[in-house]
Amino acid sequence: MKKIFFITTIILLTLSCNDGYDESDDIDCSSYDYSDCISTEPFDGRMYVKLTINDENKKVPIAIYKGKLEDNVLLIADTATKEYYDTLLPMNDKKVYYTVTAAYHQNGSDVIAIDGDNISKYHSNICDSVCWSVNTGSVNVRLK
Repeated sequence: MKKIFFITTIILLTLSCNDGYDESDDIDCSSYDYSDCISTEPFDGRMYVKLTINDENKKVPIAIYKGKLEDNVLLIADTATKEYYDTLLPMNDKKVYYTVTAAYHQNGSDVIAIDGDNISKYHSNICDSVCWSVNTGSVNVRLK
């Protein structure tokens, strides 16, 4: 009984190391197209920002912070003139949270819109290569 338990434990530990599945098992490595494989680790990721541009807000001041707004780590202060703004942001970690603010005038009042999102990176082992991918961030700081 001890031998069966010992062998079962070894098999389960072995499978848990790679979940019993290797992505390379389903790929023909001799003809794999590596053109979409980013072989070097990326250290920046893209953030997409949706804004409101109208007659009252032709230029919208925006600020991008690393982390939460209360962390007060300002990375970018800029003025947007289009409804879509995008920029590259640093990614030293596998997952980084960013907060974006946009300052508007609406009916004689000042309004600040705030939203945040993560940018993350991950890698896959494909045949004998490591391929990196980046999940972009997207925030909506439009007026309602």
